[in-house]
Amino acid sequence: MQVIRGGRVEGHGNLVTEHARIVEAFAYADLAAARQAITEHIETGRRIALEAIERAGRVLQRPLRPYAHVVPEWIAEIVVDEPLARLLIREQLASLAVRSLRRLAAGCDNTVWLADDRWAFRFPRREIAVPLVESELAVLPYVESILPLAVPAPLDRLVAG
Repeated sequence: MQVIRGGRVEGHGNLVTEHARIVEAFAYADLAAARQAITEHIETGRRIALEAIERAGRVLQRPLRPYAHVVPEWIAEIVVDEPLARLLIREQLASLAVRSLRRLAAGCDNTVWLADDRWAFRFPRREIAVPLVESELAVLPYVESILPLAVPAPLDRLVAG
């Protein structure tokens, strides 16, 4: 998980390592190891979230002040607005003629655009999110066989910039 402390991103290395263990377990079809790696990843996230909540509680007890020194960490490195999303989709997935496009969501790491109320396109907003998307794409085929729900099937990998 990623955590901002003192204006720095911490924990990215651990997140990538955990994702790599999950991908490796699926690559070797070791479902027990995959479940264990996923469980550990969830526990890491839970622990970090609880620590963040505890820190937030301490911060909220102090007088409020501007947090401008933290904001740059979360600002998008690449802003994928509608014209750029249309361009990327058109240039890299020409077989899909997009008629309507609307922004579905934007988070710290990704922006999601919904094309024709059918296709979701997720674009990383920051370089740090690219390996996470790649890990997810690598794991999807393996996860599909063990989950009792539909798993998205990626059409293609669109590259910005």
